[in-house]
Amino acid sequence: MTAKKFLLPLAIFLSFLFASPVFAQSVLEGKVVHVADGDTIAILTPDRNRYRIRLYGIDAPERKMPFGRKSGEALARLVAGENVRVVPMYTDDYGRIVGLVENGDETEVNREMVKNGWAWVYTHFCKADFCREWKIYERQARERKKGLWRGKNPQPPWEWRRYDRR
Repeated sequence: MTAKKFLLPLAIFLSFLFASPVFAQSVLEGKVVHVADGDTIAILTPDRNRYRIRLYGIDAPERKMPFGRKSGEALARLVAGENVRVVPMYTDDYGRIVGLVENGDETEVNREMVKNGWAWVYTHFCKADFCREWKIYERQARERKKGLWRGKNPQPPWEWRRYDRR
């Protein structure tokens, strides 16, 4: 492929990517108006745009799984009704913004969900340097039987989604 044939599609793609309101700014701010589960929220921005946000790097139990509701309640305690800041990482196949979330107390919500034992580090997608630190928090939560680690042999949600779906 010649350089011209490659550069034109790349330029078009980048113009669409950076023209998107999500990526036109480095931080998205808004009020949490819905907590779907332990790793997904919806925010409403000051300009009245609603965004679905998937917390980067973590995977929490699905609602129908053991500790699924408790995980969602833990996330709600951290963010429900709060103004949050979201650093978008990318948009997933479901159209959600995948990002790092910080609440009004400047708490790193993604990390806290792992640290408190309500989510796994989703190593398949968590590739940033801080993910190694999160794995340490996950191990500590497991050792201390915090959150979902109180359960007997908790099943990771990615396995449940693949096999069980009860």
